Amino acid sequence: MRVWVVFFLCLAGHAFAAPTEEELIVEEPIVEEPIVEEPIVEEPI
Repeated sequence: MRVWVVFFLCLAGHAFAAPTEEELIVEEPIVEEPIVEEPIVEEPI
């Protein structure tokens, strides 16, 4: 009998702990900006 009481208490605990609404996880794509390197021009002396 004790086993059934513990079993139902565990089921009730899981029912209360369960999330009521599932949140949708939206992953935004990470866009890296291209790095534009300008050529270094050395002026002759």
